[in-house]
Amino acid sequence: MHLKVDRSTPTRLFSGDDDAAAVLDKGHGSSKRIMAARVPALRARKQLTLSDCVDQSIHEVKWPPSLEQLTFGYQFNTPIDFISWPPSLKELTFGCHFDCEVGLVQWPPSLERITFGFKFNHKIEGISFPPFLLEALTGDPDFFKAIEWPDSLQEMTFGGEFNQPIERVAWPASLQRLTFAIFGGEFDRPIDNVSWPASFWPASLQRLGFGDGFNQPIDQVVWPSSLQQLALGDEYGRGTGFNQPIHLVSWPASLLQVTFGRDFKQAIHEVNWPSSLQRLEFKSALQWPEEGVTFPASLRQIEVQRRPEEPLPEVPGVDVCRFWNKYWVD
Repeated sequence: MHLKVDRSTPTRLFSGDDDAAAVLDKGHGSSKRIMAARVPALRARKQLTLSDCVDQSIHEVKWPPSLEQLTFGYQFNTPIDFISWPPSLKELTFGCHFDCEVGLVQWPPSLERITFGFKFNHKIEGISFPPFLLEALTGDPDFFKAIEWPDSLQEMTFGGEFNQPIERVAWPASLQRLTFAIFGGEFDRPIDNVSWPASFWPASLQRLGFGDGFNQPIDQVVWPSSLQQLALGDEYGRGTGFNQPIHLVSWPASLLQVTFGRDFKQAIHEVNWPSSLQRLEFKSALQWPEEGVTFPASLRQIEVQRRPEEPLPEVPGVDVCRFWNKYWVD
């Protein structure tokens, strides 16, 4: 690291010897040690964040060799081909406006995580990602059936506007977590014909949720055996899109709670609920109870949308509670 210093700067400011800072306090006739202001010791820089207004070529930038995390700001949208990255770089983050081709980028071999922003929308098939890459966060890849995923890829997250087919995607065997934006997500593609990797349902996975736009059949989906909570909508009643029949769904035996969003209005009298189920949430104005509806003996609580003046249905041995949002308009 280089530091430019004016010639008139006292050398004692850079001295590591405390005696260089000792002065004689003549007013009191005694020797007293006082510390003069000094230039702080130079330390290896590991993190660097560029300002949101930076949007210019970085080809001639000499990065600190110790840099591990580099973040580009909101406006940055300049090609990064042929950049000489620092050899120690582990995390690289691009801001919202970055939307440049990355096919010719020579990624540093030490890179573990790449984050692409909301507007990134370029083909990334055939790109040679570094071998230690653990996560690829993309806003909206246009086409990715032929992508050569790194063998070490464990986590992927797609942005709110992502809505591409995924049936033919060859996911890496190492993939453990795949997220389609939950809040405000546009993803609405079939998932029953997707070839998930063996590792996609990790033994630790307990909760699975889908975004607001999701409205696809789930009766052929093979759920993870460890799943405890399934949210087709959330505790606030969002997830408004899902409204598919569920009477043929094969629920996992470990399931404890199921949440249905605001627009769910399907019949439930033929549903074969899992014997482990403890809580059901209906955020919609479901016309229930229906004749012939049965619930497992394990069920302890049902939450259903009802106006304050409407009576709650009664289910023997089950605590039925009310969910109501006065701002909703039927």
